[in-house]
Amino acid sequence: MKKTVLMIMAGVAVLSACKKSGSNTTVQQKIVNKWGVESIVNNYYYSGSTQTNTTAGASGDYFDFRSNNMVYSKVGASLDTTTYSILNDQSVKIDVDTFQIKTLTDNSFVLYNKTVFSPTSYDETTLSLGK
Repeated sequence: MKKTVLMIMAGVAVLSACKKSGSNTTVQQKIVNKWGVESIVNNYYYSGSTQTNTTAGASGDYFDFRSNNMVYSKVGASLDTTTYSILNDQSVKIDVDTFQIKTLTDNSFVLYNKTVFSPTSYDETTLSLGK
């Protein structure tokens, strides 16, 4: 009888130690990584005129999101360090700008920001990152 009880208790301990993987991963856990820059697209719309600038990520360009809510970046010769915070499952605030999370997978992270200045002027930024 004691052996049966001990075996049942051991089985329960082993089963309770197992975790489901992947299904409960938070946005914070997913973005904490060093992401390479694939492209940065800026669209400027002023008084009916649109200008789009696309910057392709070069080897060595990155955004490094850390678990302490700091992000380190290098794009071209420009280095920057700032804070970020997860607002919800669909948005992240980097410094003072709020970005929508368009894509977040194991290998792709796409952020979008639109800043409206007036009905006829706004800036849009799409930041495409990958591993």
